[in-house]
Parts: sequence; C-alpha cells; structure tokens
Amino acid sequence: MALPELLEALRAQAAERRAEELARADAEAARVRAESRASSERRKADHVERVVRDANEAARRAVSEARSEAAASILKARDRLLGRVRASLEERGRASIPALHASLPAMLAGALERLPPGDVVVRTRPELSKVLAQSIARRPGVTLETTPEIGTGFVAVSPESGVEIDATLETNLLHRWPQIAVAVLAEVRK
Repeated sequence: MALPELLEALRAQAAERRAEELARADAEAARVRAESRASSERRKADHVERVVRDANEAARRAVSEARSEAAASILKARDRLLGRVRASLEERGRASIPALHASLPAMLAGALERLPPGDVVVRTRPELSKVLAQSIARRPGVTLETTPEIGTGFVAVSPESGVEIDATLETNLLHRWPQIAVAVLAEVRK
C-alpha cells in the first residue's frame, strides 16, 4: 500500500474512532443529563412532598389548637354562666329570708327527729335566733347558739355522737349544685 493510501486509511480509521468516541461521549452525556434530570426531578418531588407534609402538619396543629381554644372558650363561657346562675340563686335565697323564717320551725323539727337522742346544739345567725328559740323552747336538751359565721338557716349538732345536720341555704345550694348545673347546661344546649 502506498503512503498516501496508508495515510488516507489511517485518517479514515482515526475519523471512525473519533466518530465512535464522539458517539460514546454523546451517549454518556445524554445518560448523565437523563440521570441528572431524574435526580433533579426526585429532589424536586421530595422537596414538594416535604413542603406538603409540613403544610399538612402545620394545618393539623392549627386545627388542634383552634379546637383546644374553642373548647377552652366554651368551658370559660359555661363557667361564667354557672357563676351568674349561682350568684342569682344565692341572691334569691337571701331575698326569700322571710319565707325561710316561716319554714325554719318545720325544718328544725325534722332535723331534731333525725339526730340521735341526747343533747343537741343548734347554731344559727343572730337574726334567725328568735324564730328558732320559739321552736326549741319546749324541747329539753336542745340549746341555741348564735354566730354570724353560720349561713342562712341553722346547723344542729349532737355533741355526743358527732352527727351534724347543716340546714343552711348555702350548704343546701352546695349539695344541690351539681344537679342544678347539669339542668342549666341542658337548658343551654336546647
């Protein structure tokens, strides 16, 4: 083979190798670009997923906090309502003291029947002592004490047995308060 042909063959062979290497390089570049795009898309998708997950979690927290605040607000409103109802009942009780005066003798008689036999001390407010003094005048062993610390009504105590009957308006309201509160809240729900 002559030198020009040999050179031509070498050039052709070099061009062919260059074309093959360029094709491989193009293929490798295309593969790297595809992997890069896929990796970038995965990162974007992961980022979007994290953002959505964080937003959903923030929304869940906000809803939970709003529910807690609403529940607290409802409880505070109920508490204020029950406080007003209780204050109104106490005020009405104090306003009905004249009617209470009329019922005190019967209440005291019932309390004395429930106490064990023996001495009994009846404690009441000074302003109620006249009404109760008439009721115990014919009862031996029953003494009357006045004290402003007693609520509206009386407390009958058997010192020997330690049994005590608290017939004050305040204690009656205290004992009945759970039922009253339930009834008031049931009425509010209507």
